[in-house]
Amino acid sequence: MPENISKAGSCLAKFIAFIFSVLFIVFTPLVLIFFNFQQHLLSSDIYKSALAEQDFYDLLPSMLGEQLITGLSYNPCEADPTTCEDERVQQPDKDSDEEGQGGPPSYFTALDAQGWEDILTALFPEGWLQSQTESVLDQLFASLYNADPPPLTISTREFREHLSGSNAEDLVEQILSAFPACTEAELDQLSSLDLDEDDPQIPICQPSEEILDSAVPELAGFLTKLVEDIEDETVLSLSGSFGDDNEGDSGKAQTTNDDGPFGDDPLLALRRITSIFRFSPLILITLLFFISLLAVRSLKTFLVWWGAPFLVGGILALIPAIAVVPLLNWTFDTFAVPRIPEYVNIDIIDSIFGVVQQVATGIVTWIGGEAGLLVVFGFVMLVASRLIKKESTVNLA
Repeated sequence: MPENISKAGSCLAKFIAFIFSVLFIVFTPLVLIFFNFQQHLLSSDIYKSALAEQDFYDLLPSMLGEQLITGLSYNPCEADPTTCEDERVQQPDKDSDEEGQGGPPSYFTALDAQGWEDILTALFPEGWLQSQTESVLDQLFASLYNADPPPLTISTREFREHLSGSNAEDLVEQILSAFPACTEAELDQLSSLDLDEDDPQIPICQPSEEILDSAVPELAGFLTKLVEDIEDETVLSLSGSFGDDNEGDSGKAQTTNDDGPFGDDPLLALRRITSIFRFSPLILITLLFFISLLAVRSLKTFLVWWGAPFLVGGILALIPAIAVVPLLNWTFDTFAVPRIPEYVNIDIIDSIFGVVQQVATGIVTWIGGEAGLLVVFGFVMLVASRLIKKESTVNLA
């Protein structure tokens, strides 16, 4: 009778251990996804690396130049004639030089994409866009773990200095050299230009060398005066709650909405979720503990009861790691590309998607690597268990 009770208890323990093993297999992909989401997707490093590897900062002036030309040359009536059937819809007048009278200012259409690229490249200090973007990313993700996050700041001192002094003269020359030669009327306007007026009308064109030599210092001084009030830092407000800016009735709304598990503070909710994700591996450790307690009685059973969940759970976790990037590409090509408006430069969309793809690849690389280690460990443990002929039973009772 005691032997039967002991056998029944042993079978029950193994059955419960089997249930825990199944739970381990099911939870393994989820834990790896959640843990790497917290460790990498909510870290600035993966985004900085993706932007750098895609040459986003170097290509940005070119993409913006192409976008300006694409947007300025876009005619909705040519793309969809039905939109112009209504008499109230007017086609843009490409021959109009007056602002607000059927088209953009003439100097906008005077440049090609290369000209805009040259101007945008000259406008920003070398490396400034990358350094400030990475700084904002660092501040943004650091604020996710700060109960009282400070405001985001962008250093504008380098930008102000780049547009001042001797740099301003070089910049003015580069900008003017990108435009077509001045007409006689524009030369007359430029020679009689008074920069002390409240709203001086500066002709945007490339003057002759003689006029350029005399006009550049004045224009550079005017540019320096325009940017001298730019502070060393620009502060971007980061509110932790949607209701912070409103009081009174919004305060009542906050009081009534705080009963939920995360309240009405999105940053607080994200912090709580990421805290759960950070400790999600404890789920697998707890399951392994109970499996060991209920079923492991020897080295052989240890290798079997740990090896099998490792192997199957790792294989199951490899599926999303392998499928995510191809699924992302298919989704983009199938649903996003056909819906991109004709006035949007496709190179910008491709570049942004390249960054997203790079981030996704970085995440699944970590998940795939960790899942692969589980598969290797599980396989080695099962092979080792087959090599052990005799069990050395350990009585844990």
